[in-house]
Amino acid sequence: MDLLAIGLAVWARVLSRREGAPKWLAYLPYFIALTFIGSLGGTLLGLRHAFVSVSGVPADQKAKYLSDGIAAAMWITVYGLGVDAVVLVVLIVMTTKLKRAVTSSTLAE
Repeated sequence: MDLLAIGLAVWARVLSRREGAPKWLAYLPYFIALTFIGSLGGTLLGLRHAFVSVSGVPADQKAKYLSDGIAAAMWITVYGLGVDAVVLVVLIVMTTKLKRAVTSSTLAE
């Protein structure tokens, strides 16, 4: 993911310097990387919480506490990756529109 984020950041920075490009386009790859890292961090924290909560619980309730913690961790991951996917689609749409605009203006000259 790191190489993808770096590549997207460089590409967005180049495209954002074109005339007519929205300034916020350059920051989308950074947002994608941060949400990806945040979802992984949330997963790790959720799993840690699941296993710590099991330590002081009677044996008959351990499975419930563990499954609840793991479910919460997985939902954090799904949410983070969902946000990544939406922002990545926005980035692809915006760069495609910008490439078309640059290509058509270059051909017109």
